[in-house]
Amino acid sequence: MKSSIKLLTSVGTGIAMTALVAAPVFACTPKGTIIKYVTDVTTGSKMVDANTTADALEVHPGDILTYTVVINNAGGTTKDDADAMIETVMTDTLPAGITLTAGTATTINENIGRISEKSKVTKTYSVKVSADAKDGDVINNKACFTGEATNHDKNQHQAGCDVAVIKVKVPVTPTPPVTPPVTPTPPVTPPQVEAATTSLPNTGAGSWFVPAGIAGSLGYAGNMLRLKRRAAKQNR
Repeated sequence: MKSSIKLLTSVGTGIAMTALVAAPVFACTPKGTIIKYVTDVTTGSKMVDANTTADALEVHPGDILTYTVVINNAGGTTKDDADAMIETVMTDTLPAGITLTAGTATTINENIGRISEKSKVTKTYSVKVSADAKDGDVINNKACFTGEATNHDKNQHQAGCDVAVIKVKVPVTPTPPVTPPVTPTPPVTPPQVEAATTSLPNTGAGSWFVPAGIAGSLGYAGNMLRLKRRAAKQNR
């Protein structure tokens, strides 16, 4: 009996060990990703994933933009809650050149929490391009996330970042055409016509006739004066 008991015990122990080894091990394998998009609401642009200066979205000073951040958990091969991503946090620090349209915060923190396998979470926020932004300014706005596996396996820690790039274009104000000043035309003055001379100039004998007449008159007067004096003496 003792031998039998020992045998049974040995067989039972073997079965137990086999069952322990064959038990499935649940692997926690979330796979977090992040994509950041930008849309110019003012100009009605499309939502773009602009990651470089070459494909940056062109914006203008004062434009209103919408940033859209999508955090996805593509992990796991089966629909299993063990592949969820937990304690997910999204952080976005606004760079110079843009400000939130509501509030004065410069850092956005979103405590997202759990993202199930094959699921995603979308966050949006509105910003305004600075009115004094310069032509050619390139503004990189980066959003990042962190997340953990359900078993907090350090090897399954999730993290990532994505950037949305915009480039400022200052519209050129058209210069109105310069109209040259109109110089008024002076009135036309008709030419002055000299009046015709009605008297002919004294020429020849006529040029000495007047002086001679004057001299004759003076001689006559002098002669008459002498006659009067002589007559006065005789009357005495």
